[in-house]
Amino acid sequence: GLLVTKGDAADTTIQTVAPGIMLELGAQWTLDYQSSWNYYSSRKFTDSVDHSVVLNGATVYDNWTLRFSQGFNHSKQTLIETGGQTTLDQYTTAIDALTRFGSHLALESSATQNLTYTTDLNDTKEWSLIEWLHFQYSQRLDTALGLGPGYVELNQGPDTTYSKFLGKIDWRPGTKLNLHFDAGLDHRKVRSANAQYTNNPIANLSAGYKIFEHTALAVGASRTISVPYSANNALVKNLDWNVSLDQRLLGRLNLTLSAGYEKSNYEQSPTTTTIARDDTNHWYDARLSTAVMQRGSVS
Repeated sequence: GLLVTKGDAADTTIQTVAPGIMLELGAQWTLDYQSSWNYYSSRKFTDSVDHSVVLNGATVYDNWTLRFSQGFNHSKQTLIETGGQTTLDQYTTAIDALTRFGSHLALESSATQNLTYTTDLNDTKEWSLIEWLHFQYSQRLDTALGLGPGYVELNQGPDTTYSKFLGKIDWRPGTKLNLHFDAGLDHRKVRSANAQYTNNPIANLSAGYKIFEHTALAVGASRTISVPYSANNALVKNLDWNVSLDQRLLGRLNLTLSAGYEKSNYEQSPTTTTIARDDTNHWYDARLSTAVMQRGSVS
């Protein structure tokens, strides 16, 4: 049932070999590279080699903590949204700066740039900035309020401006439980003659609980807004949840069971007359792994 192109589905087995390497560049920098060689049993699909490179770094200057991340990803995978194999080149840059005022207050600035280039689809360039004001009640409880603008440039459709108003909580009430929750409003407008501002609620929840010494449970849910690859749609509202259970077996084996649900609602662009569209996806994963010697693992 995997789509080769829209309306043309086929069955295939996908074999993936993924060698990689990570380098530590001093005490504060890492460079991580991985390639994925994908082989399809059906000749309707094209074998591909994907590449992913991420450079992460951090430093402390006076009273500031600075973090930097630069990533590149090249892939040719089958996507539900495009209905076939789609070549993507993605560049992601993130800069984060945090400074503290005493033991409770802190100011954090986060700037991101995401560039996505496709084949015959929407190329997107997105820039965003969020300013966070933190109030840390204790080592176990941190709260913050944030706001900031964003801009999305498209090569096949109208550009988009937005503002985000957010609040978040990080709480570790004990040694077994940790919680993260952020929520807010996405105030957005497509830059076309007959478009109006829309207010979209957004949220993200993640929780982890260590049931026993070798048993852990994790759950997550989110509601996000993204830009589609098709110029016929203005934005995508995404809703997803996931749950996973991690269990040690026989002292050496590690069993991980996970499942999730994703739903994407496509809103039409004010410049087109396309029909509304929803995509849903259910996924399940079972993984058994073990350590090999001191530096390896097999799963």
